[in-house]
Amino acid sequence: MPKRSKLKIFFSAWKPLIYYFIFYILFSIVYTFIQKFNLSRAVLIKAITFEYIPLATFFVLFYMSYYLFIVSPFFFFRKNKTIIYKFLQVYILIALISFIFYLVFPIQIPRSELPAASGIKTVFYEILLLIYHKDLPLNTYPSLHVGFSLAATLAYYHLRKKWLVFAVPVFLLILISTVMVRQHIILDAVGAVAIAVSAYLLVFKENIFEKIKRFFSGSKNKKK
Repeated sequence: MPKRSKLKIFFSAWKPLIYYFIFYILFSIVYTFIQKFNLSRAVLIKAITFEYIPLATFFVLFYMSYYLFIVSPFFFFRKNKTIIYKFLQVYILIALISFIFYLVFPIQIPRSELPAASGIKTVFYEILLLIYHKDLPLNTYPSLHVGFSLAATLAYYHLRKKWLVFAVPVFLLILISTVMVRQHIILDAVGAVAIAVSAYLLVFKENIFEKIKRFFSGSKNKKK
């Protein structure tokens, strides 16, 4: 079989996952620019919840598991292209709505210094320290960790309900971790849930992207 044919078969089989990575790369670039733009604009919000919620550095493991969890539907359900592409639209919509919030309401939360740790906790401490260094406490509302994770959970609900026994606990642990490692406050998670559910309904119930496509197609036809 010619190499070109093999590549075509490979691309066709893994297209949803490839499209996801293209989306995430573009998303990360835009997010980084917005974060830099908000460096001098962000409004500091006192995170009152941090006074009552202890810092649990080992929760950084669940916080980091987010990156594998949100990509997992595009790996496991890549053969069900019709549905999984709709969930890619859900991800895109969550990102776009979140970007609007970041630009219009740039929020920053105070971040206290990490306490000294010893033994096995040092590993979690160092990972969290690296996250603190790379990810500034800006663009906190809504939490993309929570928004994308809920979208991934809804994908499992749509395509493999029996796997919810795995997906729901992972989602809840990621949600809790965003607060326990002091990257977000509870309000950030609540806002993200509302945005993720809204994006899901707009894509699956209102078929928003198809309506936008038809609108622009109609505009082009009228010009002709």
